[in-house]
Amino acid sequence: MAAGEKIGCFGLTEPNHGSNPAGMETKAIWDENSKVYKLSGTKTWISNSPV
Repeated sequence: MAAGEKIGCFGLTEPNHGSNPAGMETKAIWDENSKVYKLSGTKTWISNSPV
């Protein structure tokens, strides 16, 4: 990101908890077999996501 080759986004707001970070239910779990993070959960707003 610092080199300008990647763009980040921020997903905090969830349907059941609003923008309360203490109530977040979404999780990112590392899958050792496929070497990717698998996400579970739902976000309502994700800043910078259309980019």
